[in-house]
Amino acid sequence: MAQAPALSDQDEDIHLERIRQLMEVDQEYLDPNLNLLKLAEKMNISRKHLSRIINETSGYNFTNFVNSYHVKKTCQLLKDKNLKDQFILALAFKAGFNSITTFNKSFKKFTTFKLQKNAFIK
Repeated sequence: MAQAPALSDQDEDIHLERIRQLMEVDQEYLDPNLNLLKLAEKMNISRKHLSRIINETSGYNFTNFVNSYHVKKTCQLLKDKNLKDQFILALAFKAGFNSITTFNKSFKKFTTFKLQKNAFIK
């Protein structure tokens, strides 16, 4: 498979800032249909470039990169006292997860918390 041409440091910095904006400000990770191609198109770069930037700067593949944002959002929601009567899984779905299995695997991967089945926020 052909490798994407190298980006200059300046181009990479610009793309990193754009990724940060799309994920942290625009919260693109909440889109259940977000995939590598869709995010690359929003950035007007190739999937290969985007994948390489994410892999090299975060150490994660695209899926784990996005799931790390889902976990961060879930943790924010868990701290919200107004949501104390919600099941943790309901908050995970609000944070962008679309399956129980993915949530459980990602939560274990990115946190040290232990979850109980059908747990409410305490």
